[in-house]
Amino acid sequence: EKEISMTGGACRSCGASLESAVVIHHSIEMPDQLAESRSTITSDEEERQRLGYEVTRHYTPSGTRQFYVVGDPGEPLLTISYDHSGKIVSINHGPIPSDKDEPQSGFTLCTACNRWIFGKDGVKDHLDPKNEMKRCWRNGTEENIIRNIVLYTNTRHDVVKIDVPTLLDSEGNPLDEELYRSFFTTLAQAIIEGVQISMNVGVDEIRYFLMPDPQNRKKSSIILYETSEGGAGILESIADHSTFHEVIRQALTILHEYDEKKCDRACYECLCNYYNQFDHDLLDRKLALPLLRDLLTPGIQTVPDSSPSAKKMLEDLLKTCESSLEQTVLESIYLAGLPLPDSGQKVITEGGELIARPDFAYQENGHSIVIFVDGPDHDNESQKRDDEMKRDRLDLMGDTVFTIHYRDDLQVKINDLAELLL
Repeated sequence: EKEISMTGGACRSCGASLESAVVIHHSIEMPDQLAESRSTITSDEEERQRLGYEVTRHYTPSGTRQFYVVGDPGEPLLTISYDHSGKIVSINHGPIPSDKDEPQSGFTLCTACNRWIFGKDGVKDHLDPKNEMKRCWRNGTEENIIRNIVLYTNTRHDVVKIDVPTLLDSEGNPLDEELYRSFFTTLAQAIIEGVQISMNVGVDEIRYFLMPDPQNRKKSSIILYETSEGGAGILESIADHSTFHEVIRQALTILHEYDEKKCDRACYECLCNYYNQFDHDLLDRKLALPLLRDLLTPGIQTVPDSSPSAKKMLEDLLKTCESSLEQTVLESIYLAGLPLPDSGQKVITEGGELIARPDFAYQENGHSIVIFVDGPDHDNESQKRDDEMKRDRLDLMGDTVFTIHYRDDLQVKINDLAELLL
């Protein structure tokens, strides 16, 4: 509700309406737990072990991403974004109900004794003073019981988001929308196995989930993320031409593309495994093969961020520009697919003393990359000396100074900036 009031009812990342968003009233960031070893388990615990928990994962982009297209930028086969510090929120909605018609109820907590309560009669037994085995040892009452709690973790990871603009079948016709879920599940599993083999990484090092497309809820984005917080740099290379094509080749190999004997839909020699057994009915290698074949040869190109938040940020930064040259530099940064600066014309001080006011600045892990765009007026000798003194001071403060002169080859300078940022 607070998010809706702050953003005017639209998602700040993708612009989608939040009117139908589910509001979670009781949530706890996954706390440290105390467990005790027992030789036996109850029937409720056995049921939870068998059915598991309803866990969903959600991705919020950071402000710094790189964007790529595979194939013709006008009609790309894939769009890819790489995010070095994407936020992954994992939400545990509680045990999966044994009855499919039973609603998801979340977790129940007694705040008097800080114990989790499970089972249909769990609360009743917990509050029954005559139940010596299960009653609350701190004499909790109904007021101490909180129901429908979800548990969550909020962590930062290396994230790759993959979108398929046009879904086609083996004949080149639009894919039946009823097959969309099977298509994305199969494609995601093939790609992640291709990544694991081509990059020699373990099953637990990279995972994926599907995120609904806000423009078409039947479509999905494939979210790959490194499980270690902060990332190990595995996914960063996926946009490299040779690495990407090797991932696709391995994915085709997994799907029996080069085998004489092939399964009909999916088997344990290609897509099926212990971890995705709930998806076995969805997997169908034939749905993903046409696209993967088309991805074997096209090149990968860098493109600008077209999200509403990026366009709004560009508009705000353009308003800070004090010359047409600064506007040209900023637009060139954007069109090159580079992250936009964090600020424009921000005054830098030290101990209350004004040091400089760079035209643009990036905040990078505790220090700044400051950009000065020098027009003809900076050719004046006194101005040169003043510029040199201020920029030397910034260098001593630990900031990286990057200067673009009006006589410089702008494309060369943009390439140099890319090496600093990426």
